[in-house]
Amino acid sequence: ADARMRRCSGTAALAIALLFLAIHARAEVSLRRADAAYAGLRQYFYNGSFGFLKACGQTGGAGDASDQFNCACEAETGPHCTRCFRWWMATAVQTLIRLDRLPGGHPSHNDTVAMLQLVKEHAPYTARAYPAWAYMDDYLWYVHMWLDAYDWLGGAGKLEEARQTFEMVVSMASDEPCG
Repeated sequence: ADARMRRCSGTAALAIALLFLAIHARAEVSLRRADAAYAGLRQYFYNGSFGFLKACGQTGGAGDASDQFNCACEAETGPHCTRCFRWWMATAVQTLIRLDRLPGGHPSHNDTVAMLQLVKEHAPYTARAYPAWAYMDDYLWYVHMWLDAYDWLGGAGKLEEARQTFEMVVSMASDEPCG
């Protein structure tokens, strides 16, 4: 019975070790894919002078991105740029935040922190830009991004940005009672 127990324990330990190696190998492949995707984003969509992944007026594939996405940023003439920032920028930053939260971090850490600062300063998806009308879901992607940023880095400003923008969306989207 003791020999059988040792053999079962050894088999279980071997199975656990093989499972761990399989999971670790799969995680390495996934991380390599994430690294390749990040490298592609930096190569094709990262504006080194502005320091952000750019959309250049590409709403639904339309717009004026005829020069390899080298558009001029409107933030240079005003506080918010509606050409460089779109709703999907928030999801791109959220993805980078998730990579940066991995044990050991990710090479995108400094870019992600810089992008958060640029979003705060120039993105129009904020209560501080208080628009006359808005696509509510676009603003809510930024609310989610600020909540993820707060979970990652802390900082009351990130939480306040999320709260104020969410409250703006609620106030704009709310109908009158029974209306």
